[in-house]
Amino acid sequence: MRTFCVIGCVAVLLCLSSSALEPGDRAPDLTATQWLNGGPVNPATADGTNTYVIEFWATWCGPCRRSIPHLNEIQKAYADRNVIVVGVTEETDGIVHAFLQKNKIDIEYRIAIDTNRANADTYMEGIMGIPHAFIVDKDGMVAWSGHPLSGLDEALKQVLDGTYDLEAAGKAMEAEAEMQKLLMDGEFDRALDKLEGLIAADRMNFEYHQLRLALLAQGDASDKVHQAYREMLDTFADSAESLNTLAWMAVTSPFEMCDLEVAWKAANRAVELSKRENAAILDTLARVHYALGRLEAAVQVQKDAVAGTEDPDERRGLETTLRYYEEAVRVGEDLPQAGKSHDDAPAAAHDDRGAGGE
Repeated sequence: MRTFCVIGCVAVLLCLSSSALEPGDRAPDLTATQWLNGGPVNPATADGTNTYVIEFWATWCGPCRRSIPHLNEIQKAYADRNVIVVGVTEETDGIVHAFLQKNKIDIEYRIAIDTNRANADTYMEGIMGIPHAFIVDKDGMVAWSGHPLSGLDEALKQVLDGTYDLEAAGKAMEAEAEMQKLLMDGEFDRALDKLEGLIAADRMNFEYHQLRLALLAQGDASDKVHQAYREMLDTFADSAESLNTLAWMAVTSPFEMCDLEVAWKAANRAVELSKRENAAILDTLARVHYALGRLEAAVQVQKDAVAGTEDPDERRGLETTLRYYEEAVRVGEDLPQAGKSHDDAPAAAHDDRGAGGE
């Protein structure tokens, strides 16, 4: 159990890794060797009008691919409020074009091709993972930094409405740094106390909630784990991506960390919000059906997931899972009936896939 929890803490720490840029800092120049879907822009040159969402991504990064539709929506929803979304990648334009064509993906915001890694020591200094996004306000100041699917929407609304609290954001980064030191020193109880304060101040930060789960699992706190799951279910009730991740954690974690009721509610709500059009979310719902012994339902939903993706890599993974569920149905039908000998029943297969939808 401890190994699982330590790994979980480290993984979330990567998302919270310190950045050289802090809220209130002036944005560095954004430079690129080539621009797609529009001409060059530079948030560092404030014009008092445009607000920027800048995301660093790569075609090989699964979470980055999942953030594309979300960033498309942001660009459409806030274009009339002078929001400019920019996706920055260190890959060549050939790689990007091939990826988009192969997977039939439309990116409706600017793409900055940065093959010279000109932004690695400015925007991305100290940040260990992608996707990672920044909000730069109309005055050229960094307002927010984090995962594009966790907290970006709320922060952007506040920045545009003029209600964003830069001072509070700066204090949160200081508290994060203190918490990270406590974690690295193995002082998990003190780190949890610090984290509770961060959650109280920023309840929509999904990474905070994930880290709380990992810290609670350090000890015998199963009741608090279930309470935390239910709080997340309520907090992220309107976020399909967050609910999908919650459902996956609640159904695939070690048994003492599982909560099938939460997984069921979260997965179904995520499917509803995504209008049954997201293959990764359907994949999670199928996994919940499987965990509940609803094997035929798992097969049908997994078929829907396979049909719902045009990404060849994602399709292969989904099809592998589908075959696994179909085999479970077939073997289950061939097993002896209740009351008869089960000596010849096959051992349960081990499914060690990664995160849902990967």
